[in-house]
Amino acid sequence: GQVPALHTCPVRSTGADRRARMMLLLSAAVLGQCPPNQFPRGVAFDFVNAVETVNNLGGIPGGPGLVCQQQAGTGGPITSCGAGCACTPESAAAVAGPGTPQELRFSIAGAVFDGLGNSNRFDLVLTNQSAYTPWESDKNGRQFASGQTTPFAGVSMFADTEVDFRINFYDPGTNDPFVVNDDFVLCFYDMDAGVPLIVDDFNGPKSLVETLTICGWENYIHQGRVSVTDPSPPFATQLVLDAMCPNIDVSAYLDITEFQNPNNPSETCISVVGLESGRGSDNPQTRESVILDTCQDYDTCPADGLSGADRAQTGDDSFPCTPGSTVATAGEYPAGQVEAGLRNQPFRWTVTKFICLQYSGGRDQLDFTYKVSTSRTGQFGRNFLVSGFAVDTPCIAALSPPPLPPPPSPPPNISPNTPPPPPPPPPPSP
Repeated sequence: GQVPALHTCPVRSTGADRRARMMLLLSAAVLGQCPPNQFPRGVAFDFVNAVETVNNLGGIPGGPGLVCQQQAGTGGPITSCGAGCACTPESAAAVAGPGTPQELRFSIAGAVFDGLGNSNRFDLVLTNQSAYTPWESDKNGRQFASGQTTPFAGVSMFADTEVDFRINFYDPGTNDPFVVNDDFVLCFYDMDAGVPLIVDDFNGPKSLVETLTICGWENYIHQGRVSVTDPSPPFATQLVLDAMCPNIDVSAYLDITEFQNPNNPSETCISVVGLESGRGSDNPQTRESVILDTCQDYDTCPADGLSGADRAQTGDDSFPCTPGSTVATAGEYPAGQVEAGLRNQPFRWTVTKFICLQYSGGRDQLDFTYKVSTSRTGQFGRNFLVSGFAVDTPCIAALSPPPLPPPPSPPPNISPNTPPPPPPPPPPSP
């Protein structure tokens, strides 16, 4: 049932064709855009073309339809529903009136493709299983940038809160479980932190640190992780591994710890902590933004000889280098080919801050816990982003359907004038 009022208001490519190769595999298959005689295969999550039918996480209306304001001088929203709700009552009632389910529902956000041209669509529904307070609930739901819908679902969280979430898969428009029988991948993007807790203490603890805790996965993948313990990993895992670069070290950006699930010893869990400060301009606007053209680009000094910049409240993250030389982490996004917000910014500010989880088929739900640590003032918050990976349903040559079973053998052709066969002889006398 609903939780009432849960709120306090194969061969890796490393050459120049790397990105082109990956782009050929992208999940445009969600829209059925495969070349002739090819069909998509796998599980895809598509928040761009999904329909956001309910935006009422924890009973708090959300989304861009809200009228939200910031209270001058405090950074806090004017709201009648508690700290962090960020909405006026009139717009809230229009978005989610009385009786609206306490959920964030994306209709037909998921699809399972069989490689034969057939697909089954399903809804993805996010609910909170413990108390939830947003910072700006207008940031909940589909994400927008430069007037365009991005491929991510987002959730706003208030400072110093920790929430248990559940993702359910349902038949479209119902609460009937939809079991995804194929392996699939879900990723969490833009995991980082805020400004230092103490002004200008850039080596001290940070505010608004994001932490993900999640169990039950089969494999996890991030930049720098190009193999898993299974020498023949599932198809869904290999697709993501093929897009990772071995020269990218995320240890300064993500603290990843594996541990045994105390409630289910057969499961392994991970805790993922964002270590470095981030800004909204670091956020990917496409899933392809975390894939490099070539792995060497990550370590190539930009043409102006300066990698990074002084980021004011979060510190100076810049260093000089010889243009074109190989220097660890020096690479920057080009002036074109990517969204405007990332151009000429270091790759390290974006591509190091995501993690993907591959799950085995047979699931209709998964659970995770997300935490945002305290801030300097007790105000503000952060948003987490979830989506599939850019490469999830590649177009493949048409699979042959399974052969039909042979027809049953016909009965013997007996003429109407043929006498019936004689009865069997009686058994011998004892």
